[in-house]
Amino acid sequence: MTFALGEKFQGRYRIIRQIGSGGMSAVYEGVDERLKVTVAIKEIRALDEQVLRAFEREAQLLAQLNHPTLPRVSDYFTDSSHAFIVMQFIGGDDLGQILSHQAGPLPPTQVLPWAEQLLDALSYLHSKQIIHQDIKPQNLRLSRLGEIALVDFGLAQTDTPGQHPAEVTQSRGYTRLYAPLEQIRELSTSAQTDIYALGATLYHLLTAVKPPDALGRATAVADSKPDPLIPANEVHPQIGKDLAGVLQKAMALKASDRYSSAAEFREALRSSVREDLRQAEMTAETGSEPPHTPRLNRADLMKAIRRLRVEQKEALRDAISSTIEAEKAKRVRRSLAESLYGIAQPDGPIPSDEELKDDYIDYLAEKYS
Repeated sequence: MTFALGEKFQGRYRIIRQIGSGGMSAVYEGVDERLKVTVAIKEIRALDEQVLRAFEREAQLLAQLNHPTLPRVSDYFTDSSHAFIVMQFIGGDDLGQILSHQAGPLPPTQVLPWAEQLLDALSYLHSKQIIHQDIKPQNLRLSRLGEIALVDFGLAQTDTPGQHPAEVTQSRGYTRLYAPLEQIRELSTSAQTDIYALGATLYHLLTAVKPPDALGRATAVADSKPDPLIPANEVHPQIGKDLAGVLQKAMALKASDRYSSAAEFREALRSSVREDLRQAEMTAETGSEPPHTPRLNRADLMKAIRRLRVEQKEALRDAISSTIEAEKAKRVRRSLAESLYGIAQPDGPIPSDEELKDDYIDYLAEKYS
């Protein structure tokens, strides 16, 4: 660690704690005592010319951006052996941490609103010819207010028309499981590179299964073997067939087979949700269960609720409270039931459920038992 806790530098920034590190860089939480705000300070320690240029490019790219899902840069400076970017501090955990603490996948009702925000951010970035090139759960941070943020632009590139591919492929350092084939092979990247990475990230969040390596997938297909990418609905029953199809297209091995833009990807996700709701409504009207939809019993349901984090319990309570009398409550309750089934772990510990009122538990249990 370069700085001692409480140390002040540049006459205005005071270090509170180190919140991340890797290789030659570190990230600190600090206070800008001039503006009286909490900031994140990213430091790089080795200043060879190539690394410094990349770091300066990251600062310059971020300084140009103005989007609620992207961190804002307020300062950039160097000294004899270090360089620093000062940016908006986003508290909370990254989605990699959240997923590692989950007993199963995250529910679509939670993931898909994040996907909407991220695809809006990608549309914004791509309109400025900026490719992030490192989308993964660890680079998606969830604030304490539940807002998602795309961070770490260390591999971002400006995709300038007419630029030679070699000038936009300095992307080593990416996480291979979320990288498309063209990035692994160090070919030219494009907006479809980010579309693949976000598709792979959503696949992981929705299934709790890491996506297969794109190069391994391509090798298998070239050898006339099945693609190791299993459709998401076959991995977990909470995912509808249409949503699974959207993820498959986003993760196509050939860039030309993916969505042509983030906007097209977003509309496909919206359409898949509408179709899944229509199927749920039809099922509710006929009284028949869709294939592979498990029924919950009271014990599993209560254990599922007890394993939720406090904020999830509160959100669940509020959702039920606001829809309990609505005509559309049938499909809302079905979605909640399927989500809770994926969280339920009957053999796990049962923490206190004081945050939930008994009448809500009884209400849910009655509807699902």
